[in-house]
Amino acid sequence: MKFWHSLLGRDEIVRRKDPCFGQIEYLNGFWSRSPKVNKATLLLFIEADQNGPTEAQKIFYLRVQPQLTRIAQSAIDFIRNEAPQHIARQFVFTTLEIPNDEELAEGSWVLEFVSDPDAGVIHRVGFEDQRPTYYGEEE
Repeated sequence: MKFWHSLLGRDEIVRRKDPCFGQIEYLNGFWSRSPKVNKATLLLFIEADQNGPTEAQKIFYLRVQPQLTRIAQSAIDFIRNEAPQHIARQFVFTTLEIPNDEELAEGSWVLEFVSDPDAGVIHRVGFEDQRPTYYGEEE
């Protein structure tokens, strides 16, 4: 099986129990986890190599995790300000992306939301430190 993954260019999934993030999986340059936050599933993407998340990424997560509800609301307010066509939509916070150490040192990171799961549009809000500074949509 490993031969076919190598031949087809697919990495094997590596699983690990991390003291900060819990059970995480590594594939294609990202560690991921789906913890429960506010009775909703939050997908967590951590950009790191196979050695696992770095200390800086863990410190960042431990700092923002208790504030995610407030931070997510500030992102939703930012979307509604930047894209008034979405003002009436209900947004569901789906993903916290924790970048590599270099981007973290710059204060850059991203939250993602969906407003209509069937539409396949992802609303991305980029942050500089704790303030939303960028809004974009992806399909």
